[in-house]
Amino acid sequence: MIDPEAFQHAFDALPERTRKVFWLHRVDDLSYAQIAALLGIAIEEVQTEIANAIYGIDRMLSYATRIDRATTAADHARITLKLWLARLLTRTSLVE
Repeated sequence: MIDPEAFQHAFDALPERTRKVFWLHRVDDLSYAQIAALLGIAIEEVQTEIANAIYGIDRMLSYATRIDRATTAADHARITLKLWLARLLTRTSLVE
């Protein structure tokens, strides 16, 4: 599932024209030809902008996921270390 906040951040990071073309196509449901006519650009440019938007959003979301996984792994390692230290201290105090 995609985190809406992460998606919004990725979308906002796109160049303005890329955002506009993506929005017109995916949200306003305009065809490539309609977007090209509206913005005065070639249909091929519309296709390129949509591909760039998808690539950019995917790249940003993948990066965010890797950071989340790294944070989770770091948290897990920290918790494991704390448990190990607690056991070590408990054994030491029981032996004394």
